[in-house]
Amino acid sequence: MPKMTFDEVIGLSKRFSTEQYVTNFGGMVEEMAALNDSPHNRNALRQAREMIEREGEKPLPNGIVKLQRFDFGNHDNAPELFLGEVAAVDGTYLLPIQKNTSGTLIAVGVVSNSYKRQAEESLHGYSTKHVLSEIDPSDSQTYIQTLEKELSSIFPTAYMRYFEALHAIEIEEKYVLCDGTLVTEWLANTSVGRSVYVELLGNKKPIGVMKSLKDNKKFGIMGRVLKPGELLVYETLYDHLEARAMAKQNGGPDRTMAWRSDAAFDNVAKKVWRGIFKPGSKTFGFECHEDHMSDMLRIMAADVFIENPGHEIPFLLHQVDQVARKGFAGTPLQNALQDSLSISGDDLFFDESDEHDFR
Repeated sequence: MPKMTFDEVIGLSKRFSTEQYVTNFGGMVEEMAALNDSPHNRNALRQAREMIEREGEKPLPNGIVKLQRFDFGNHDNAPELFLGEVAAVDGTYLLPIQKNTSGTLIAVGVVSNSYKRQAEESLHGYSTKHVLSEIDPSDSQTYIQTLEKELSSIFPTAYMRYFEALHAIEIEEKYVLCDGTLVTEWLANTSVGRSVYVELLGNKKPIGVMKSLKDNKKFGIMGRVLKPGELLVYETLYDHLEARAMAKQNGGPDRTMAWRSDAAFDNVAKKVWRGIFKPGSKTFGFECHEDHMSDMLRIMAADVFIENPGHEIPFLLHQVDQVARKGFAGTPLQNALQDSLSISGDDLFFDESDEHDFR
């Protein structure tokens, strides 16, 4: 499949002056409008709608058809919500991942809530440091080489998602609304990640709600032609992960296929389905196990905050996100770290502080 080279990108670039920017933003508004109205884009949207209507009539193994309509925002359709049987789980970063010449520090906060339980009751956090204790302290060259390798191998989002999943297992509520994907790809390629997902899906009925589709062009295109009130079940997690892994391969074994060696997770991945839904003005994504789908799609749709255009996610998720951000304000922690480095006279103070502080 042909793709633009960087040479072509540079060749198509055009220079604009400050006067042109003030007058018409250098023509960029018109260029974006032209992209949206291009023949390729129009054809892709038309074919996406045709596919939705064609595939939407087909049933899943559990008997549910792929294309459905929901009365979004109607709490009467999910009495479990006000009975306190449904919880939302979310996490937040307490500070940007600290990657420097001394090592790595990660800190996250996790919280959950229900219509009968305040989120503040469950607020807690986790932090970890990357220790290289097995290296001889006198071997500085090996220490530096290992730091360079290890610092690039840590994925803070996976760290946070692991503890979100763990918290979903720990809480009493049976039905769980999770922020983001139900299964994080990077975490699925670790043994502890696969283990926590298998336990979560075996003991609870969770659903992951994806607020943004900008990184998934396939879902993004289909989302633009999905009609308000529609929900489409599109692909299994197994198909998604396999396609992603194959796309990343470059002539040799790829770490992104590690999940294939785990029979329990492999079975789970074939039964977790991914799709999109459009309550009103915006389309969102979801991931849910087929055995939980009849309950969780209904509960998710019922709790949608339909009065909030462009952010029509379940109200419990909207609420728990706000508590997570307010309950663990990261700025005081960052200030304390900067103060500690400043007192010691360490040059890391300038690396870890916002450069705007020194302007």
